[in-house]
Amino acid sequence: MRRFLILGKVLLALVLFMGLGGVASSLVLGTDASGSEWKLVIISALSMMIPAMLLFMAFERGKGWSIGLRQSSAVACALQGIGLGILLISIVAIAIWICGGVEFQSVHTDADTWTSVLAGVGLFTLVAISEEVFNRGYLQGLLQRQYGVAAGVVISSIIFALLHGANPGIWSTPFTMINIFLIGIFFALTRVMTGGLWLPIGFHLAWNFFQGNVYGFAVSGTETKPILSILVNGDSLISGGSFGVEGSILTTILMVLVCGICMKLYAQREQNIHVAS
Repeated sequence: MRRFLILGKVLLALVLFMGLGGVASSLVLGTDASGSEWKLVIISALSMMIPAMLLFMAFERGKGWSIGLRQSSAVACALQGIGLGILLISIVAIAIWICGGVEFQSVHTDADTWTSVLAGVGLFTLVAISEEVFNRGYLQGLLQRQYGVAAGVVISSIIFALLHGANPGIWSTPFTMINIFLIGIFFALTRVMTGGLWLPIGFHLAWNFFQGNVYGFAVSGTETKPILSILVNGDSLISGGSFGVEGSILTTILMVLVCGICMKLYAQREQNIHVAS
């Protein structure tokens, strides 16, 4: 019975997210949502965070698990995540350029660009916190407590990928959903390994911000005003097409390697704990 109760809570969180997002979009945007991508991003972010926090406080507080925001090493983990995010997005962006997927054309340092960059920091911080609280904080925590670490990691990552199913350009290449799932696996593993959300939040922020506002790629199908302008002129399987870096096979290769390293480190840590006990 408890297993079905947990699944019911997952479904309730998803229904509340979609319902709140739909109502807010109608009230804020009306019938014309054209040119309102960033308003939709903000609405989506808040529609994720609010139900997750409310459901946790209503049903899960005091049950022996945390949503992951209260972490003693929060600052250090966030900085580690930011550093890893910058490193990995830089590797894949340069790899796409080397393989002929894009051309870097010009550098923009005008006032409008810097305004967009500052706005991007705020927006991508909101996106990172809200998506991590909803997917890794609430859903993964809920599933992991009932079904174990593996189920929590995999199921929350599947949901994370499916929640991007309506993004612009999501089906522009065969690798978009695969890559979002793999990135979700990475986030979920780092949540387990660090005991909190701040490393995946830092990585999520840096990955999105540098992908869009610095390197000029679309971020999950959403365009930004970047410092570097690019021309996508190669095979979409390399460039990622209209979806951005997350549609590229090079990202798939990188994330498979990164997830493999994380799983090996986690297995070694668990083995050491078992031996020590």
